[in-house]
Amino acid sequence: MAFRLGKLVDSRLVAKKIVDVNYVLIAAQSFIDKNGQPSSPKDLENLPCVIYKNPEITLDQITLTHKGDIE
Repeated sequence: MAFRLGKLVDSRLVAKKIVDVNYVLIAAQSFIDKNGQPSSPKDLENLPCVIYKNPEITLDQITLTHKGDIE
């Protein structure tokens, strides 16, 4: 048995979704000190960021929530 994230490339394998994966946005305290702390997802639009890219994982859509509300 193996666990993997991403698209199933080899069609001989059998895949079954067992869980949704949640991601977390994080920032170093020095970044917050320099750029201010965002209070909502909308505040992220103009901040510099680093994007992790893995060719085996495709994120078609990201939904950000703030205190339980979708924004």
